[in-house]
Amino acid sequence: MHRFNGAVVFAAEINCGDDASYSLKLGMAVRAALAAKANLSKADLSWADLSKADLRYIKHDIWGILLNAIPEVPALRKSLIEGNVDGSTYHGPCACLCGTIANVRGCKYRDMGGIQPNSDSLAERFFLAIRKGDTPTNSQPAKLVVEWIDEFMGLIAAGTKVRLQGEAGR
Repeated sequence: MHRFNGAVVFAAEINCGDDASYSLKLGMAVRAALAAKANLSKADLSWADLSKADLRYIKHDIWGILLNAIPEVPALRKSLIEGNVDGSTYHGPCACLCGTIANVRGCKYRDMGGIQPNSDSLAERFFLAIRKGDTPTNSQPAKLVVEWIDEFMGLIAAGTKVRLQGEAGR
């Protein structure tokens, strides 16, 4: 469903038991939508079960942005924990990934040197599932991003080279 107006964004026939949870059904529908190359940029994925999804490319895309924003990463993490991220907008005190980084830097989101906002990127699309008020305790996408940030910062602190998709040795 469209996250703002409730219109159907994608429909799929899902084969699972009648007792399957809504989040499992939604997760299966998301996988079907991705396979069909459906545009889910405005879809409400708040209740999707992402526990078995292969999200490494999204994680790597987020890490690619974080590599250009290491000083701002703790503030991004804090914003996620406090529910002050809204993945649907680049502007305002509660903004998406690039918008939050720009807020911390005190600049416009288009003037971040090294970070190019791209609403079609995997990172930005994933952040669409995070709304104002979503925290790691009530939102699986917010929880995953905080976990990825913690993993990323642990590697940076240890001096480990962060390898992203497409790099040798992956």
